Amino acid sequence: MSVVTVDRYGRIRLPKKVLERVSSDKFIVFVREGEIILKPVRSRNFKELFDTVEVDLPSEAFRDYSVLKKYLLKREAA
Repeated sequence: MSVVTVDRYGRIRLPKKVLERVSSDKFIVFVREGEIILKPVRSRNFKELFDTVEVDLPSEAFRDYSVLKKYLLKREAA
């Protein structure tokens, strides 16, 4: 357990040992019933997301962003 203080700009400094234990330097801040809760946001490697979403579009659409955008906007209107 650590006791930390808030500086005049509203910043809280977390001890390095705490940050190393959670392996994150970004947090989601919740305020619930008068308590501040910090949940670490873990970075994901883009390779982990490969093949996680299926899209029914021709492969040529992914070669040019403007073509992909047209396909996606066309599907939203439908």
